[in-house]
Amino acid sequence: MDITIAKIAANYSLVAHTRVGLITIDTYRMAAVEQLRFYTKIIGLLLRVAFDTPQLKKAIKEMSDKKFILVDKADCNHHNTMVTHSKE
Repeated sequence: MDITIAKIAANYSLVAHTRVGLITIDTYRMAAVEQLRFYTKIIGLLLRVAFDTPQLKKAIKEMSDKKFILVDKADCNHHNTMVTHSKE
């Protein structure tokens, strides 16, 4: 769930003072991106949305200065090729 990953990101950023980036590939669930945008804006974190594997790779490269990059994903199933490819 997005709120959980936002809490993890907040803990790393605000409590542990660690540079954190957040990427979501959950573009399937209604309002998932909007929820994360809301929380990352409050926390002051960078959020990128990736709709495919090239965008995911680009987002990771953009966050090369971050100690942790957290990736929020949709529930894994065999029809979701984005999740399948990202595990390679």
